[in-house]
Parts: sequence; structure tokens; C-alpha cells
Amino acid sequence: MRTLELKDIAGYLPHKLLVFKCKDNSLLYEVSGIQMWDNVIILVDYYIDNKFDTDAFNLSKVIPILRPLSDLYRPITHNGEEIIPIVECAKISFPNINWNFIHKYAYFEMGKSKWGYFEYIEHFRPGFSISFNNGYVENYYQLFDYLHALKIDYRGLIDEGLAVDANKLEINPYK
Repeated sequence: MRTLELKDIAGYLPHKLLVFKCKDNSLLYEVSGIQMWDNVIILVDYYIDNKFDTDAFNLSKVIPILRPLSDLYRPITHNGEEIIPIVECAKISFPNINWNFIHKYAYFEMGKSKWGYFEYIEHFRPGFSISFNNGYVENYYQLFDYLHALKIDYRGLIDEGLAVDANKLEINPYK
């Protein structure tokens, strides 16, 4: 059985990752840092009775709150703005193109003969793909930094029961 590892959440840490303590889905904790000794320990900040405090939990005792990969293809609110993440990813890779959205693709058209699409491929080789530029996606590491900022679960942690789908909570804390 797979367990949550530091590499699974490390990219999300600079972006105010929220977690639940195992078996307590009533209090949200914000991860403030990681300390490593005998076991990986995760430091979390939280508010109780208008008091700010810090506590430490073993990594195995927390459940990250993430957005499912399917949120790449639907409007979400990020930093107060409604976006479609796959379109924003296309803009990161190719900022000088006017991108649109259909189904699971960001696409552009320039007349009847020039067009292209940008997509995320989940199978075989997870990552981004483009139908032009010889298939070469630019700014690749920035794309994954952006997925981290959006808290998109591209590692499949939700499906493995190692993270909680933010959309299935009574109140999505990332809206």
C-alpha cells in the first residue's frame, strides 16, 4: 500500500497547501514548513479561538486537500479570478498566441489553415503535449509550478486515497 511521501507534496508547500489531520476533517491546517528528523514531520499553522498556533505532525498523519486533475478543464477560481487552467497553461508555454477552450483542449485558430492545440496527457507519459512546434512544449517546469499553485493533483493522490478532493468538501477552501 502506497503512503504519502514528501515528494508528493513538496511542490505545493510554497502555495499555502491546506491539510486535514487524519480522522479529523473539521479543522483545516496550513502547512508552514517541513522539518526532517527520525521521520518526516510536517509543521502546520492553524487558528483556534482567534489564536494562531503551530503544531507538528508526522507526514503519515495528514491528508492534503487538492483539486482533481479534471479541474484543468473547467472554470475554477484562483486568486479571485475565474480561469480555465489548461488555457492558462497554454499561455505559459506559448504566451503570444490567443488561446480558446473546447472539451479538454486549449486551441488557437489563425484563418482556415493554421491551428493548434495544447493538452495534458494523463496516460502513458503524463505531461503536456502540443500539436505544433514539433511537439515541443516550452516552459515545462513553469507549467508544473503553476499546477502546484492551483493545487491540481497530477500525481493521482486523490484516487489513491492519500488526498481529499477540494470540490467534495462542503466548502472548497481554495475558492
